[in-house]
Amino acid sequence: MRSVIMLGLVGVMGLTGVGGASVATNLVVNGSFEAALGDQGLPQGWELGGDPVEAYKASVVPGGRTGAKALQLEGAGKWGVVAVNRVELDRALRYTARGYFKVEGPDAQATVKFDYTDDQGNYVGSTDYGALGPGPGGWRLINIPDRSGDFPKAKALRVCLVLLGKGKAIFDDIELTADTAPAASVNLLANGNMECLLGEKVAGYWPGSNEGGKYAWSASAVNPKEGRSCLHVKGSGEWSGADGEKIKREKGKTYTLTGWVRVQSGEAHIKINGLKEDHWLDHVISENVSGHAWQQLTVTLDPASLPEATYLSACVAGLGDADVDFDDLVLTAK
Repeated sequence: MRSVIMLGLVGVMGLTGVGGASVATNLVVNGSFEAALGDQGLPQGWELGGDPVEAYKASVVPGGRTGAKALQLEGAGKWGVVAVNRVELDRALRYTARGYFKVEGPDAQATVKFDYTDDQGNYVGSTDYGALGPGPGGWRLINIPDRSGDFPKAKALRVCLVLLGKGKAIFDDIELTADTAPAASVNLLANGNMECLLGEKVAGYWPGSNEGGKYAWSASAVNPKEGRSCLHVKGSGEWSGADGEKIKREKGKTYTLTGWVRVQSGEAHIKINGLKEDHWLDHVISENVSGHAWQQLTVTLDPASLPEATYLSACVAGLGDADVDFDDLVLTAK
């Protein structure tokens, strides 16, 4: 999904934690929908878009996750969107969008994404991490990093609440926060620590498996190597891999991927994939390992390897009857 979305207002409000201590600065105006609304029945400056726009309607309704109210987006078209914030980009910062949503309708999906515009307000690209349909339970978390580094012409960043297809999506507790961006030499992966989530999934990893393989990939909070979550695969077949976002390759540089693996059953490895635009060429791969304790793997791509590859991606894989966790992937170039 790569959609051109129009947005409105910039705003800042403070968030507080236990005892009123400052935790973060939320760049979303009225992201909990509890404050006064504008003339269109939405938070002041927020806008509705869609394809076609008349197929969708947005309104603030009773039934919030933490308060009394939430935002409802419903309709029956290709996509509907509520454009939230327009924020001037500071390249020294890394932005994170966070919120909760529920989806209704068998053919509906929902997500939160970033749009980027240039200094004239023209759309230059989007970052999205996929969408989810109706799922078990109630509210589902989305917590995603921006990828403004992929769009050097971008001057502003926008957060969008999206409904795909026919149905209804309800959003609440929408946040946009900014923190000092890590140096690119530290980690080229936006979500190598597996902390950014899309519902029950780890954001930014797309799974695949051999024909007939039956595997499930999910976020797990069971004893991650670091932080609050890790990436988990369980199932049976020959293999199943989860491929991260592609990264433009720089000629003459050596790329090193490290990652932590814990294998309850089966085997696992990590690898660097080489791509020519969107076409997969080949990979360099670590050894296959087993073992119940966390262990670190490393694989290196030197400048002479996969010479036709213009893009790279980090990938993790479980083999056989696999029950495997992955955490703290780091891709560096020097």
